Amino acid sequence: MNWPTNGVGGKGNPGVAANVQKIKGTIGYVDIADAMKNRMTFVALKNKAGNYIVPSQQAIADAAFGVNFKIKGMAPDLLDQSHQNAWPITTATYILAYQQGSDASRQKGVVDFFTWSLNNGQKLAEEIGFLALPENVVKMVESEMKRIN
Repeated sequence: MNWPTNGVGGKGNPGVAANVQKIKGTIGYVDIADAMKNRMTFVALKNKAGNYIVPSQQAIADAAFGVNFKIKGMAPDLLDQSHQNAWPITTATYILAYQQGSDASRQKGVVDFFTWSLNNGQKLAEEIGFLALPENVVKMVESEMKRIN
């Protein structure tokens, strides 16, 4: 198939969403929060279980259900998970931090910020359409953060 090469970009998710909405026949990919906020039309994709799924908060949660976050780096692959209702192109946002830094006060600041984020920031994320981490994952992240010094 010959796809047209006259693509149009947009600045971040809001820019892509705006272009998809105003240019007839366009296809774009934005995070679910921006797609829902802009009342965009969704495509149904076939997941690993063979079901056609439309993205939703629940379908994203189902993709993360049962995933082992206890792997090195706590960064499991959430793509095409086996749950029957999993949205197949789910990912998470990850944080990278040095385990051992050269400045103890900065390292403490990193831990303090992410501790605040885990305990308070998730509520803010939910308010704008993102999913909060499951409680078991929060506990694992808190445990990992104890290793940062």
